[in-house]
Amino acid sequence: MKTMVRFGVLSTLTVFIAFLHVVVSKRSVSSNVVWAVDCGSSKKLRAKSGFVYQGDIGHSANSKVSDYSGSDDARRTPFRFTDEPNVYYTERHADGSFTYHVALKEDGNYVLNLKFAEMWFQEEGKRVFNIKIGDTRVVKDLDVFAKVGRFAAHNEWIPLELRKKQLFFQGKAIKGGVEDSGQFMEIKFEQGKADNPMVDAIVVFKGTLSDTDYAHQERLRTHWNDFLLEKEHGERLTKLKEKRRERNDVVDVEVEAEFEEVVEGVDAVGVGLFHELSKHIGVCLATIVSFIVLILNALYGGKVESSKKLKVH
Repeated sequence: MKTMVRFGVLSTLTVFIAFLHVVVSKRSVSSNVVWAVDCGSSKKLRAKSGFVYQGDIGHSANSKVSDYSGSDDARRTPFRFTDEPNVYYTERHADGSFTYHVALKEDGNYVLNLKFAEMWFQEEGKRVFNIKIGDTRVVKDLDVFAKVGRFAAHNEWIPLELRKKQLFFQGKAIKGGVEDSGQFMEIKFEQGKADNPMVDAIVVFKGTLSDTDYAHQERLRTHWNDFLLEKEHGERLTKLKEKRRERNDVVDVEVEAEFEEVVEGVDAVGVGLFHELSKHIGVCLATIVSFIVLILNALYGGKVESSKKLKVH
């Protein structure tokens, strides 16, 4: 009974924290997106963070499309470092350099997010290229396989500023960065040391890096195993609940022991989500959640072990 109470309280708290985190993140990120394209695709695609990728537009005529959505090899292999793999199954490339022209509506800070995945080559050094904005090289010798391997997401984040029809990168003016109208930025995927350049998606955010989903994408990259573990806990809990129902409340020592183990995993997930909540929606709300945990402890007369670990940073 004590385990069930603890599990119920922690599950509710975890879901509550996750819900708040997702709602706040989606609302803030999606409202900052001013341009998003799923390169190589003719269809719209809704991102996990709420904004919509448009079908492919703005590219130069010399470029081509590769579509890996029908590839058994790509579909069989678990895609890493992203929670939206579908955006990487189509790409645009060229036998040489190619460009995109992206609309910028007003002066201010922007962040250009370029998304890549190596779907063809199986070793590093086979595809190496550069990225330029106007005449300025903003990424040199990009080898996606060397960064993350095959069937894995890689992001490039490029902060920019548009001021009086002049584009700036790292405080320096970019020659040819925007057209004379000052409304279209030119992104060039430049052929480099090996094979041909490519890109899977382009997103432009209004604001600085903190106004994008950079933090979320970095968490997926640096804590990928934790992300998989969280999914595993959810699947195991579902199966264990079914076992309990099948046995009609007859105690099975092995099932109960496994249930305890998975609950501890849920505790850890809850703590992790709490820390992310603290970062994204403030110390004040995190303090309120801590207070709720204390109240639940008092009401149930039990002990939520993981609440000892909850600290506001």
